[in-house]
Amino acid sequence: MPSCLGIYVGENVIKYAKVSKERERVKVEAAGVKFYENTEEAIKEVISETFSDKTPISINLINEKYVYADVKDDPDKEELEEEINTEFERLCDENGEDKKNLEYRKILAGHLQDANKKRVIYSYVKKIDLFGRVRTNRKS
Repeated sequence: MPSCLGIYVGENVIKYAKVSKERERVKVEAAGVKFYENTEEAIKEVISETFSDKTPISINLINEKYVYADVKDDPDKEELEEEINTEFERLCDENGEDKKNLEYRKILAGHLQDANKKRVIYSYVKKIDLFGRVRTNRKS
């Protein structure tokens, strides 16, 4: 039975839910809210309390932003990856962001309207916000 722990980190609050799926049935194994002063310790507690040491974990941060782009569905993996990175750089330029100052991830999905394209979902957060939050909470 595959499972996943989802964690949302906000200002001094963590919301979490551990879900599992067996066939078509989804079950919430654990859920809750935890108030904290130290982010790292609070996340460790949630993982321990939900027995999620070996479970995939998905974390969403308070300042995280999402942007979407469409790219040509290229069978050449290197060219596709290059187009995905170029598109993110273009989106950064449009929004006045410097790619070097961002921590980002991307997910490639099918395009609902055009079979010749892929939809890319970029999730990003400013590195200074991410590392500043960790540094501040470690001092607590």
